[in-house]
Amino acid sequence: MTGEETVREFVRAFNERDLDAFEATLDPEVQLHSMKGIREGIPAARAWATREPVSYTHLTLPTSELV
Repeated sequence: MTGEETVREFVRAFNERDLDAFEATLDPEVQLHSMKGIREGIPAARAWATREPVSYTHLTLPTSELV
């Protein structure tokens, strides 16, 4: 999978709440930089994507162009 394909699949999986596919796009050493700091690893990324009470289950990542 090319880098662009990986990004597109990440966005698709996140927007469709396909958490298994979301995880599959991530490197095991992924670092997500959020407003509450850096989250490291796939379990932390999944927790970020599904956290409560402020859940991102209604958030989508719009894309118009990848460069």
